[in-house]
Amino acid sequence: MNYRLDENGKISENDEIFKTLDDCYDSEDFSGIVDAITAVPREIWGTEIWFRLISAYNNLGKFDKAREELRLVDPLCDTPELRASFCYLYGYSYYGEDKEMMAISCFNDGKAVDPEDKGEHEWDKLIGECRDCINKELKKLRQLSERMDKDITEAFSQKSEEERDEISEEEFTMYLGYLPAIRKIPGTSKGLLFDKENYFLKYEGADKQAVLDFFENMYGVHDRESFREMFTRYTGCNIMNFYTDIPPYLAGEPNFDVAELNDQGREAFFNAVEFFKPFNEYLPEAGVMAWDICEKVGLARLAYSCDIIGNTDYCTIMLMLTDQARDEFSNFEEYMRSLVFGCGVYMFHIDRWDINGAIEFMSMIMPMLLNGDMPHIRWQGSEED
Repeated sequence: MNYRLDENGKISENDEIFKTLDDCYDSEDFSGIVDAITAVPREIWGTEIWFRLISAYNNLGKFDKAREELRLVDPLCDTPELRASFCYLYGYSYYGEDKEMMAISCFNDGKAVDPEDKGEHEWDKLIGECRDCINKELKKLRQLSERMDKDITEAFSQKSEEERDEISEEEFTMYLGYLPAIRKIPGTSKGLLFDKENYFLKYEGADKQAVLDFFENMYGVHDRESFREMFTRYTGCNIMNFYTDIPPYLAGEPNFDVAELNDQGREAFFNAVEFFKPFNEYLPEAGVMAWDICEKVGLARLAYSCDIIGNTDYCTIMLMLTDQARDEFSNFEEYMRSLVFGCGVYMFHIDRWDINGAIEFMSMIMPMLLNGDMPHIRWQGSEED
C-alpha cells in the first residue's frame, strides 16, 4: 500500500489512514485501530500514529503493550506538546490498572511541561480522581489491617507458649521460610515442605533442572557467586533496606532530612509513608523483617537442593537467618505479623506502588498463615533465653 509521507519520511497526517482511525475511534473499534496501524511499516510511523496505537491499547486494557510502545516512542517526544501527550498516555496506562500513585506521578510530569494545559488533558481533574481512589484504597487497607490484627491475636490466644508443639531446630528454621516451603516450583513434583528429612532435600533429574531453570530465568543465578550477589542485592528479599527509615519518620524522629532527597526519591518516600500509615501500629519492633528472613530461608533451601550452593554455605546461611529471627522476634505471633504485612510491602514496592495489589496479596496469604502450623508450634529462643 502506498502512504502519503511528510518531509521527514513519516506517514503524513493528511493520509487516508487517519480517517480510518477516526471512524474506528468513533465506533469504539479499538482493535480496528491496532490492526490498521500495525499494518503500516514501523519505519514510517510518526508520533501521532504511535500515540493513536498507544491510546487504543489503553482502551483495550492492554496496558503492558501500551507502556512497551511508550518506551519506544519516548526518544521522539522532544517538545512540550509531545511530552505532555506522552505523560498523559503513560499515566492513563497506570490509572487503568488502579495504580494511581504511579498515574499521579505521570500526570504531575505532564502538568510540569504543560502547566497551562494547552493539550486539554485536565491535569488537576485527573490528579484529583487518582487522589480520591488512593484515599479509598488506604481506607480499605486500614480496615484489612485491623481485621488481620484481631485474627492473629485470636489465633495465638488459643494456646500458651508452653502448650504449643515442640519442634526440632531444623523444623524451626524451615518454618521461618513458611511461604517458600508451601510453594511448588513449576516443573517439580513436590515443594520443600517441613518434614525433618527435607531440611537437606536434594532434587534430582527433571526436578533439579526445573529449579535450576527457575533460578536462571527469575534471578539470572547459575552458580555460587551469582547466588551470593542476588541474595544480598535482590529487592524481593531485602525489603527492609528500603523501609527502615519509615517508622522513625512516622514517630516524628526521622533518620535523615527528607529535603535532601531528589524529587523522585522524595516522591517514592512519601508514597511509602502513606502506604505504611494504616498498619504501622500493628507491626512489631522488627518491622517487616520476617518477609526478608522467610524469602531468604526459601532461596537458600532451593539453591542447596539443586547444588548451586554446597553444604557449608547452606548451613552457614540457615544458622545466620535463624539467629537473626531469634534476635529480632520473641514468638511466632510477632513473626506472623511481620510476615503478613511484609507481604503487602513487598507487593507495593515491587509492583510500582500498587495499593490494591498489596491488599489482594495480603488477603491471599493471611488464611494460609492462620490455617498453617505457626499458631500451634513453639518459638525457639536463643540459648541465653
